[in-house]
Amino acid sequence: MNYIRFFIGAKNAHGIHSPFVYKLYTKGLKNNSINGVKKLKQPSKALVQIVNYFNFSQLYFSKNTTYLASLGGLKSIAKLEQAELICCTLEDTPLIEKTIEETKSFIVIVLPHGKASYQKDWKKYCDDPRINVSIDGYFIGLLVKRPEQTKEHFKLRL
Repeated sequence: MNYIRFFIGAKNAHGIHSPFVYKLYTKGLKNNSINGVKKLKQPSKALVQIVNYFNFSQLYFSKNTTYLASLGGLKSIAKLEQAELICCTLEDTPLIEKTIEETKSFIVIVLPHGKASYQKDWKKYCDDPRINVSIDGYFIGLLVKRPEQTKEHFKLRL
């Protein structure tokens, strides 16, 4: 899917009807007051905004995404089991499956539209019944287990 088609179908704050996602979008993903975030490009920018919004300190980056940690000034931890946020790509299928099955961590998927083959995998994870909230920001995707929330998928303009 090209970015122009994505952008046309994506929503901004006015189209979000979930209080959790609305707050994340308006106070997290659109917060440019974080020191140095204006200089960053996507997906690093969104990742730093998510980490700051939720005040995550326990981060785990797959080997495919460690470059984002350094770009955003974030530090990875060694143990996956302790992570509050897991950052990976769709090439990290075993990591994604393990995280969905075993933890309540937020999963950040970097470039979910990066390759044509990713489309099917991204849709599979968004449709997974264990995931309650999926957010597609084109450059970054977020999978969240929130049992208190009805299952919803959001396409957002970042």
